Amino acid sequence: MSANWQDLLAIGLVLAAASYIARRAWLVVANRGQAGCGTGCEKCPSAKPAAAKLVQIERTE
Repeated sequence: MSANWQDLLAIGLVLAAASYIARRAWLVVANRGQAGCGTGCEKCPSAKPAAAKLVQIERTE
């Protein structure tokens, strides 16, 4: 059985996709104990609620 360039390209793409998914999964597992953005710590600016801005829309005639 001989592999042509299309088979090698397809195998390479599958390996690249599997590597990407494995790396993303590893990052999720490795950072499980650390707090991320949006977890509610006081240091993060996203933890402070933003004041709601009210915009009045008037009808002009």
